[in-house]
Amino acid sequence: MVTPRPASRRWRTRLRAFGWTLILFAMLAALWLVQRPPLREGRMVFASDGDSFTIRVEGALRPIRLLGIDAPELAQACQDARGQPWRCGTRARDAFSALAPRGAGIACRSEGKDRFDRELSRCALADGRDLAAQLVRGGWAIATTEDYLVEQDLARAQKRGLWQGEFLTPAEWRAANPRKE
Repeated sequence: MVTPRPASRRWRTRLRAFGWTLILFAMLAALWLVQRPPLREGRMVFASDGDSFTIRVEGALRPIRLLGIDAPELAQACQDARGQPWRCGTRARDAFSALAPRGAGIACRSEGKDRFDRELSRCALADGRDLAAQLVRGGWAIATTEDYLVEQDLARAQKRGLWQGEFLTPAEWRAANPRKE
């Protein structure tokens, strides 16, 4: 016959297990914080195009490209609802500049670099709005990840920006118009 443990001993065993669980969660949280890329807070200098820009961080200029979206190239033209060409690349850059004018505060979390040595980042305006989401919602960029599909569907339904007519995706346009290295 097995004699039941006293209640206090059972309680201590449960407390010990709970303590080890807390320690494990604390270690996982610390590991997550260590692996999380640093947040860079800076001031907008200029928009290169609809998804690339430069910020000043602690006196240094940092070229940034937004992750999860693709905007028309500066030289890219699109067609409006009547089939008339318009400079959608220039308009996308101008929309970016209107969202984040020179000197605006921007916070970016870099997740690597591209072949042009720009930091691939997720960025927010000083008021906390996701910069890429705002560009996609306005119709000035397309979503390349699932993160911005809701905003893209809204822009398409309301025929904003690129969605007012026909256009090649920026990737299709780049393939047809390669950069001269």
